[in-house]
Amino acid sequence: MRKHALSITVWLVLLIAPPGQAAADGPPPPPVPVAALPDFSVPVGRVYYERYCLFCHGVSGRGDGINAYSLSPPPADLAGRARR
Repeated sequence: MRKHALSITVWLVLLIAPPGQAAADGPPPPPVPVAALPDFSVPVGRVYYERYCLFCHGVSGRGDGINAYSLSPPPADLAGRARR
């Protein structure tokens, strides 16, 4: 029975796994050069932070946002990284 369950599990993983994710697909794409990135400013960054980061990282960036309690692992302390 255990051998049968294991083979079913393997088949499910093979069926669910996205195709073309093997290492044989070739090297990863090259990194985007800094010159090709859009010109961001502090106000634009603030808007992005408030939209995508605030709820987990919090107003101060210490990882104490309103959604932080439900995450495992907890959000990173971005304020500590900024001081380095």
